[in-house]
Amino acid sequence: MKIGICGTGRMGSSIAQRLMSVGHEIGIWNRSSAKTKPLTDAGAKLYASPTALVEGSEVTIVMLLNDAATEAIYWGPDGILKAKLPGKLVIDMSTVRPDTMKTNGASVLRQGAAFVEAPVGGSIGPAKDGKLLGLVGGSQADVARAMPILEQLCRRIEHVGELGSGSMMKLAVNLPLLVYWQANRHPVRYVRHAGRHERARTRYRQSSRRSTAGRSCVRSERSEKGSGHRSSIRRVNSCRASCHGKRACPL
Repeated sequence: MKIGICGTGRMGSSIAQRLMSVGHEIGIWNRSSAKTKPLTDAGAKLYASPTALVEGSEVTIVMLLNDAATEAIYWGPDGILKAKLPGKLVIDMSTVRPDTMKTNGASVLRQGAAFVEAPVGGSIGPAKDGKLLGLVGGSQADVARAMPILEQLCRRIEHVGELGSGSMMKLAVNLPLLVYWQANRHPVRYVRHAGRHERARTRYRQSSRRSTAGRSCVRSERSEKGSGHRSSIRRVNSCRASCHGKRACPL
């Protein structure tokens, strides 16, 4: 089968390698053509634009970084929506906002193509081995058409609902990780030891007050050395000193 990969970053390249390894004829497009060289050296065909990629493929897989990149690829002057789409299948595996996925998907469907969203869980290792987790959204008919390809990429596939449901589920999966990352942006050792640092500062302040009070007694004593009244002066100053009765007091 002729499959186009739109976006050959780390995940897109890994998906392309996986599909090549199981016998598909792969076409590719990427905004930076330098990133396509390993794949073209391995036999992939490089296309000049997303429009050309879609028209030269039976199935197009979109794997892009974010919403802005996705919108540019769909709606740009040489974008996916400028291609002759009737009869084509587009599988969007990008992790984007649900409303972005629904808007792009609905536009593809209106032009006569099938559209399935399949944001995935997993990194480049599972992608190369065909062991991703696919969270699929779309109609039953479109998902059934995409299933043979998804099964070669994913160890587990969950059809979670209509278009937009896959992105919503991926957002729900990612949210706890995002909260954890935000809470631990500083090194963990700093957060873990914050209480210890505060306790150390408290001990330092307490010891400083005690030592200061003790020094006031000693200075009073030293200032009167040789006067012949050393013992009586020590008794008076020990009563006046704020450290009286504490261990730090030298008196």
